[in-house]
Amino acid sequence: MRVDTVGQKHNSCVNTVVKSTAVGAASGYALKYLWPLVKQENTIGKRWWLKNAMKFANNEKVEKFMLYDKRTPAQDAFIKLVEQDKGSKTKVAFSFSNIRKVINELGGKDSAAAKELKSIITGVNDVAHSMAKTFMAGSCYGLKRKRPTVPFLVAGAGIGFITGFMHNVAKTDV
Repeated sequence: MRVDTVGQKHNSCVNTVVKSTAVGAASGYALKYLWPLVKQENTIGKRWWLKNAMKFANNEKVEKFMLYDKRTPAQDAFIKLVEQDKGSKTKVAFSFSNIRKVINELGGKDSAAAKELKSIITGVNDVAHSMAKTFMAGSCYGLKRKRPTVPFLVAGAGIGFITGFMHNVAKTDV
């Protein structure tokens, strides 16, 4: 009768468990960044980011217009809207009814000044939305980086270990 050393001809069961545990831990680490933020982590909402980006974009556009020697009536109207928004506690300067009133003062909705004011407001809104989106993405990544890594690693490694162990138990040799 021939005697072989253990594991010489058969694959070791430990190898499967170690590999699956390592893959599970790596998956757990990746899940740290893939798992969406929960309400406790993200106390700052989308509306807050958009409001601040809008303020910043409006102020940048006003500073740009202030450098001009001669401004168009639409540019002056936009500057007045932003100044009115800064001083107001109700923040109704950019409401639809107020913008409609300013457009009527500029000569109606078909006048060149009104079209220019609409394009200025649209341009500022586009810039503010893209800035808010960038700020939110950076904030989201920063919050995910601050998450503790150990729970994700332990959970992933535990699931990987159980998977590898169950694979070895359920494996049948034919």
